[in-house]
Amino acid sequence: LTDRYGLKWILSSNIVLYVSGYILASFGTSFTHLLLTQGIMVGISNGMLYWGSISLVSMWFKKKRGLASGFSTLGSGLGNFAIGILTEKWINEKGTAYALR
Repeated sequence: LTDRYGLKWILSSNIVLYVSGYILASFGTSFTHLLLTQGIMVGISNGMLYWGSISLVSMWFKKKRGLASGFSTLGSGLGNFAIGILTEKWINEKGTAYALR
């Protein structure tokens, strides 16, 4: 996809899909709504953003490419871990709609 459409288009469209998925999930009233928004929209866009960011890092670093990709992967994992903890905390304190917006 990156070769066909370009990295800029892939990343920007998936950022919009990622944010839209969370915003739409905050308005969901059933499990099906959460499945469609968070499960499918956020899941697909998160995977595409991860894939795009890893390929972007490997384009910039010629020396120590493996180390740079490792740090990028580490940052992605830690970021997703932190978002999970913060979302759970916000859901317990302020409610689901606040946590997902």
